[in-house]
Amino acid sequence: MSDELGRLSLLPTRNLVDWWLAGGRLADDTSNWRGLVQLMTLSLLPAPELHRHLRAVDELFDHLARRELMDEHELLERRLMLTLLVANAGLRVPGPAFTPEWAFGVLRAELTPTRLAEAERLAPDWRALPRADIARLRRLKQFIGVARELRAHLDDPDAVAAVASWVRLYPALP
Repeated sequence: MSDELGRLSLLPTRNLVDWWLAGGRLADDTSNWRGLVQLMTLSLLPAPELHRHLRAVDELFDHLARRELMDEHELLERRLMLTLLVANAGLRVPGPAFTPEWAFGVLRAELTPTRLAEAERLAPDWRALPRADIARLRRLKQFIGVARELRAHLDDPDAVAAVASWVRLYPALP
């Protein structure tokens, strides 16, 4: 951990959000970006400040994606996990991002019928697959896991039914 990240880790979330929104940045060549993401998403600010907090995290994720400092899949996974954290806290956010409906749309785009059919076909013998295929199946399992937890926060019966159909594949995946 760099000295800068160590100093930032001592700040309350509110001050960390203020630092980011005021233009605070780590050097692009640092390996501490994951640590910063962890600090910014470890806890949520209270409801009146939540929108500001999520805006800062969204900007952080966009910054990391533009500069290719973190993998797109990992950033998407972290966005989904943050959405789940917000939903589990019983908070609602104004706007399309970080809502259960937004997360379901993202998951539906990732968990396509073609990908799910392939996963179902490959799952029984996954141990014999090449590493790249196993990694792809694990990513699908991660997405299904998020969907499984998100299901309780979805109001649309069709969305709930879709998640139920995905979840049946979960135990068969690596």
